[in-house]
Amino acid sequence: MRRRLILPVPLLLFLLAPLPAAPEHEPCVGITSRFFRQGLNFLVRGEIRNRCAYEVRDLRVTVEAMDGERKAVAEAPYPVSPSSLAPGGVAGFAGVVRATDDAATAAARVSWSHD
Repeated sequence: MRRRLILPVPLLLFLLAPLPAAPEHEPCVGITSRFFRQGLNFLVRGEIRNRCAYEVRDLRVTVEAMDGERKAVAEAPYPVSPSSLAPGGVAGFAGVVRATDDAATAAARVSWSHD
């Protein structure tokens, strides 16, 4: 007598579904920032909030100066203190980027890693 394995359809769909995105691409680490211009310098200040269910490490902020078409014309990386955040944790940052005359605005991007 031969036995057959029959899987229910929802389980089959789960097995065929694509893998979830890597945690670096999840929007669970939020950033809020404000910028101030002084001559050719942009000062960017803000905070990073960990809304992930896990600790994030190696936090870094990249401050960018952008032209009127939102293209980066200058950038500068800055470490964040503390460099790791538990779930629900908050860290502040500040950075300066020197830009060209055509820079219209500034922004900050965050990058991180985890286990």
